Amino acid sequence: MGVPVETDEITNRLVDGFESVSEPVSLLPHGLSFNKPVEIHIPHSGSESVLSVQVLHHPEDLSFETVPATSFVNETARFGTTHFSTFVVTALTKPEVSAMSASTTNFSFGKATACGCNGQAVVDAIKAHGDLSGWGGVATPEWVGSPYLGAADEVKDSRECANPALKGTKEYRNCAAGFGGCGTCWKFTTRGEANIYGNTAPGEGKVAYAVVLDNCEASNAYGNNQQWCVPYSNVAQPCNAGANACYDDAEQNCPNDDQVLGSFEDTGAWNPGDSCGSLPTMSNVDGWDCTNLAGQATHFDFAIDQANNVPWSANDNPLVTAEPIKCPDAVITILKANCGSNAPVDCFNYCSGNVPFYWPDCERPPPTPCACTGCTWDDGATCNSSEWCNKDKETCLSCSGGSWCEEGKYPVST
Repeated sequence: MGVPVETDEITNRLVDGFESVSEPVSLLPHGLSFNKPVEIHIPHSGSESVLSVQVLHHPEDLSFETVPATSFVNETARFGTTHFSTFVVTALTKPEVSAMSASTTNFSFGKATACGCNGQAVVDAIKAHGDLSGWGGVATPEWVGSPYLGAADEVKDSRECANPALKGTKEYRNCAAGFGGCGTCWKFTTRGEANIYGNTAPGEGKVAYAVVLDNCEASNAYGNNQQWCVPYSNVAQPCNAGANACYDDAEQNCPNDDQVLGSFEDTGAWNPGDSCGSLPTMSNVDGWDCTNLAGQATHFDFAIDQANNVPWSANDNPLVTAEPIKCPDAVITILKANCGSNAPVDCFNYCSGNVPFYWPDCERPPPTPCACTGCTWDDGATCNSSEWCNKDKETCLSCSGGSWCEEGKYPVST
């Protein structure tokens, strides 16, 4: 049975930028599970807000996770669960001042993005939508994307463009859940100021909009991002790192600027250390003291050629004021159709279960266990019922950590 619990005890654990719009409800006793999902209804007062349902799985948990596949109808949140946990409906709060100075560059999306979306399908749908003129898709850097809800990776030696000090370190690149992370929407107003190339086009006051679909990582895994998506301290004036914009170029052309390496915590949060102040959040962007080499507080890789009538060209790269906004329903509908389990990519579900709340209703087909037939662990042991074959059916992955399964099926816990 769902019962109210002490409100302050629960809501004090919400992160900045969220407020509760319902009484917390607990299914007791914690630790039990239903044999099949049951539907939970929680009334709330946030009818005009960007809403989500947050869950604490255990009383000792210090932070919430987002409940995927939630619908909000008639001031009631509806979702399914198999767990006896504590739930609360939350709204995204928007401070009076949350804008950031930002640089922009041209970008393009393929079928797989770090947000678990078919990026090409998303921007194609935006471009074709009559009510989304001026809209497109963007990628954002780690300091506004953090924390990340995907799996950790290691910075490889093959990333010659990156700072050598990053190689061999742990990084997270997928499923950004920060205030500039996956599924967040932004308004951009051009400032008419010269960028690092001396270009002021298209002038001041031009407005565009975009939704975040991808990550612009500091390790330069998928492009030369040293100029734009790497944080620096002591940038007294904007610096052009050069045509290749790799670490060595930046060292040569911008010798007085210090790259902030930071580090990733096991939670997927990026920690800048003591050099940059505090990471920007929905309620506080002023505590962030670092910039990219262009001297801007953040950056947006904007898929201009794939956008819907954005008022600048692919070569303009204007400086903008970037402001987080509520995503229109049309954008949410497009995300639901092309992200998470609905991304038309084989088993493309690495954000599943932790899909950011901005597109929570990615309906998936009923999960079918991926039978672990003829698979063994590397040491020859046979897989058991809670483990699944990998994509090639040659080795096993734990159900909780595996992301590959037979085509058309999804790994589920037993």
